[in-house]
Order: sequence, then C-alpha cells, then structure tokens
Amino acid sequence: QQLTEEQQLQSYISQSNTEAPLDQKSYLDDGFVFGLNGSGLERPKGKVASVVVEGDDVVTTPQQLGFVSATFAGHGLLAANAIHTLFSQTDGNIGVTALTSIATIVASWIAADFGSGVLHWSVDNYGNGRTPIMGNIIAAFQGHHSAPWTITYRGFSNNVWKLCIPFGVPTVAAITYLAGPENPMV
Repeated sequence: QQLTEEQQLQSYISQSNTEAPLDQKSYLDDGFVFGLNGSGLERPKGKVASVVVEGDDVVTTPQQLGFVSATFAGHGLLAANAIHTLFSQTDGNIGVTALTSIATIVASWIAADFGSGVLHWSVDNYGNGRTPIMGNIIAAFQGHHSAPWTITYRGFSNNVWKLCIPFGVPTVAAITYLAGPENPMV
C-alpha cells in the first residue's frame, strides 16, 4: 500500500515525537507564556489580527493617544530647552548651535536605532509575560511572531504607547536629574 505525502509526514512526525526522551530539557521549557509550542495558542489561518496580551486590543484609546502625545510634547520641550541652553552657551552663534544640534540629532538617531534593535532582540529571546516591569512588552513582542500582521491593524499610538512608559519623559528627566546642574547639556 502506498502512503500519500500527508500520511508520510504524519508518520514521520509521530515517530520523531516518540523518539525524543520525555525528560529531555528544551529551550522551550523556561516557562515561556506566549510561545506557540505547548501554549495552547495556534497560528491563525489567513491574515487575522490576533492579540496575545490579556486586555489588549487593536483599537486606539484616548489613554494611548494621551501617553504618546505627552511623550512627544515632553521630548519636544526638552529638545527646545537643550537647544536654547546650547545657543546661550555659544554666545548666540547660530552656526555652532545648528551644527551641534544636527550632530546630536544624528548621533541620537543612530543610538536609538541600535538601542531599539537590542531591545527587540532581548525581549524576543529573554523573559516572558510574567517578567517584572517589562512583562507586557515582552509578551507583545514575542506574541507578534504568531500573527505578525496584527501590527498593521493597530494605529501608531496603539503600537507605541507601552514604550512611552519606560522610555519616555520619566527616563529623560531621570537622566537629566542624575547628570546634575554641572552637566547642563545632558
């Protein structure tokens, strides 16, 4: 009797599953909450939005819009204050102020791009939804692998608002405070 390709694949899968010792540890045994293997989650068929964090939604709320708007406004005020301080320190030299500001913006953009890459890599590979402080962010990052197109169903504020909490104005204000008045450029 000749087996179809699907029957052969099922036979191979069942043989592979019985050959592995049951007590063998796997990288999946770290208590990962939102992974597909053994989590009870399934990859939806087709391009369907799928949220994995309890209470999460693809609809943008006023709270999310408020967090993102406040963060952008706060960063804008901090940048304006820094440029004003730099302008004062260069005795009103617009050229030096402009070049220094542009160099700072480019360097900040590169550092932020690198930092966001490190963040993305680390939350994709370490921790889970039960991790203190970053658990919801980790769960969302890891969960997007089961339905990567879900991000296209969300508005901008819905996508980034959780990052405004740990990386927004409070972080910049803390860095400025820790640098002290002797480092006004920070």
